[in-house]
Amino acid sequence: MLAHPFLDNCRKLYPGITLKLVEGFSSLIHEWLMSGSIELAILFGPPSGNVITHVPLLEEDLFAIGCATP
Repeated sequence: MLAHPFLDNCRKLYPGITLKLVEGFSSLIHEWLMSGSIELAILFGPPSGNVITHVPLLEEDLFAIGCATP
């Protein structure tokens, strides 16, 4: 949902850069970001502390769904 438009815009605006797209659990990606292994991340939930800048991208509703009869 986010990667394709993001990559298209990066190619148009910054044709000289190279992007590497990786995925993992939010805690691991946050660790990579803090260690400097990566420079940009899309995570679930805002990071703790004020060391990195974050911008909300979207908000979604979550639902618990179960059987109507016990």
